[in-house]
Amino acid sequence: MPLSIGPNLWIKWHNMSHHANTQHEINDPDAWMSFEQFSNRAFIKYIYKLPLWFRSLFSFSALSISFTLHGTRMFFIYVKEFKRQKSIKLWIQFILPWIIWIGLFFLVETDKWIFSYLLPFLIGNFIVMCYISSNHRLNPLVPINDPLVNSLSVTVPKWLDVLHFNFSYHTEHHLFPGMNPKYYSLVKEEILKLWPDRYHQMPLLSALKLLWKTPRIYYNNEELIDPRNKRIYTSLEKGLKPNKISYHNL
Repeated sequence: MPLSIGPNLWIKWHNMSHHANTQHEINDPDAWMSFEQFSNRAFIKYIYKLPLWFRSLFSFSALSISFTLHGTRMFFIYVKEFKRQKSIKLWIQFILPWIIWIGLFFLVETDKWIFSYLLPFLIGNFIVMCYISSNHRLNPLVPINDPLVNSLSVTVPKWLDVLHFNFSYHTEHHLFPGMNPKYYSLVKEEILKLWPDRYHQMPLLSALKLLWKTPRIYYNNEELIDPRNKRIYTSLEKGLKPNKISYHNL
């Protein structure tokens, strides 16, 4: 509720749509656009005329609202697919958190509202999106849902894994989404035994560094392109690493 995403929307959006179609160009609601899709979006084309560093600065700043903002967009996309009774429930789950948080604004002093809701809201969004952004945005788009190709696990200090319920083990989460997160480390051990060369992992800060230094438009599914200067960067599946950010010109 703090981030204003209802459970029924989460099941439809994340569990049923994203997990079933991870990094599919059309069917994954969380996948970033391809170069072909970019070419048909005038506003996005204008944004990509700005330098990469400025776009990265804006994107990282926007992480503080991105989860709730994207969730709101998902609500208006998926609410139309629910039957009347369930759609009413979805609307209640969508509106109720906003009533509570806006109502709290009028019940307490402004500075108390800022510290009791607004700052935790911004921090919560930012933390969640730091994980989510690194989970797939460095991986290629794929026609077949293979978590070893389309997902990245990140490493964080152990105390953060405890605090964040092993959210860092994202490839493991996509392989076994119904599993208790406390067992993800065991899944990782088995993956490293069976497919050590296919498993993608790196420190969270390294993944964020790559996100800062690379564009978010896909080119031929397996690469990333900066339309401003026509530079094409590799994805994780093609050898992208924190100490090896290579590109060639289109």
